[in-house]
Amino acid sequence: MHSKVMTVMLQCDYMEPTPSKAPHVLNASTNLVGFSFILLTSLKFFKLTGSAIVSELVAIIVVGFILSCTFSFFSMRSKSQARSDWYETIADYIFLIALMLLLIVCLLLTLTY
Repeated sequence: MHSKVMTVMLQCDYMEPTPSKAPHVLNASTNLVGFSFILLTSLKFFKLTGSAIVSELVAIIVVGFILSCTFSFFSMRSKSQARSDWYETIADYIFLIALMLLLIVCLLLTLTY
């Protein structure tokens, strides 16, 4: 009985590789780049730049999402699985940082105006 359980557990560990998240990160990042550009344009158009930090944060967010797009693309195009995983991890972390900064900007705008 014990050997049967171990055999099943070993088979489960090697069934399928983890599916890539890179296309999802790429899609979300490109959409959020557009949203961030609209936000930055709206801040300038309506002259809501009472605090320059909001405009600077939005510019950093745009760069973060563009970097996330770039690393996601590199992850999908890489021939090496190890390098692909590394690019995907970098894209994930940059995406999460930019998303958290976007949350902070939204909170600042909501509480300020």
